[in-house]
This record gives sequence, C-alpha cells and structure tokens, in this order.
Amino acid sequence: MRPKPSAGFYDTLFQENRDQAWNDAPGKRVILSALPDFILDVGEGALDIGCGTGYFIHEAGRVLSPDGLRHGPLHGIDVSRSAIEKARARYSDIHFSVMDAHALGFRARSLGLIFSYGVLEHLSHPAEALAEIARVLRPGGRFFLLLPSLGAYRHDRLDEGWYTDLDPNGQPQWNLFRRTWEDMFEKSALRLYPSDWSRRHGALNPEVFFWGERRGGGGP
Repeated sequence: MRPKPSAGFYDTLFQENRDQAWNDAPGKRVILSALPDFILDVGEGALDIGCGTGYFIHEAGRVLSPDGLRHGPLHGIDVSRSAIEKARARYSDIHFSVMDAHALGFRARSLGLIFSYGVLEHLSHPAEALAEIARVLRPGGRFFLLLPSLGAYRHDRLDEGWYTDLDPNGQPQWNLFRRTWEDMFEKSALRLYPSDWSRRHGALNPEVFFWGERRGGGGP
C-alpha cells in the first residue's frame, strides 16, 4: 500500500502552527486576483479542499462578495480536526467539515466553485479526488487548483513517483509532470484553461496552476 500522511500528521502540524506560511502564499494571491475575471455566479456555493484554518476561503469570500452579500454558501474541508476546529473558531459564517477529498459529502452538481491549493498531490489517489470534484461541480462550474509539477516546481530530480517533497514539514507527495496531471483532468470531465492565463494575474510559474471548468458549460 502506498504511504500517505495521516490525519494525525496534519493535526500535529496545525497544533504547532506550522501552517502559517501557507496563508499568504504567492500563488493564493494570484488566484484571488483572477477571481473577478472568471466568476459571474457562484450561487451553488464555493468549496476549499484542504482549507486548513480557513484563511483562503475567507479571503475568497471577500473577493466574491465585497459588499458582504453572499452569492452562495462558503465551505471548507480538511482531514485535520485541529485545523477545522481553529477554522470554526475564526470564521463563524463559513461551513467547515472534517472530510476526505476522495469522498466529498456534497450532492452531485451542487457547487459552482472549487479551490484546492497544494493538496491533491498529497492524496493517495488524486485521480479519484478529481473525479469527485467533477461530480459535485455544476456544468460550467469553475475550479482553481495548484499542483506542483516536475520540470516546473522542482528541477532537482525528474523521475515521476511518490516521494518526500522538499517541504520542511516533510510531506510525501506525488511528483508528476504537468502532462500526467493533465491526463487525469481529461479523464474526469474537467476542462483546463491554458496555463498561461495565470500569468496575467501575476503568476511567475504558470505551469503549476490548473484552472478550468466542469464540462457542459459555455466557457469564460
């Protein structure tokens, strides 16, 4: 069986506040900058997969509804109970749940927007998680994901596989070329936009951004 970080691994990380550097990651600022250009209606709700203590989904909500009027409910999920407890204490207007990304507890076609920042590469079966994202997104619903890719995120080795990342927290992850990730999207009814679109919003490394929509919509 393939090794993977346990919920306990992340519980310890969040208890020790070793997650703080993730809150203001440059890639998250790129996504927040892009939202107004891509999102017209998220009435079905928005979800952050691997939300940690809730900072990003909170900031996304502010961008989506600067007047304070929600277009739809905001959700955040994480495998770490410690992270979710902190998120609930900080942001009472967002729905947070302990949940595995391989089995999203949402109705089919019930969401209009999904985020996942540096999460799917740590899952044992990321293709299953992408299939779940496709299931719960409405046709035309948008997704904004970041996935480290060999040849883009790291150049120290170019062999695809599951091994420890350079992350100081020592998280094992899938290290794959972008083309391998793209194949997973193509098999899961998720249409990718050109990676270079992220450059318009300040991305220095567009190859790690995976933005797009659930097939069946009209496109941006």
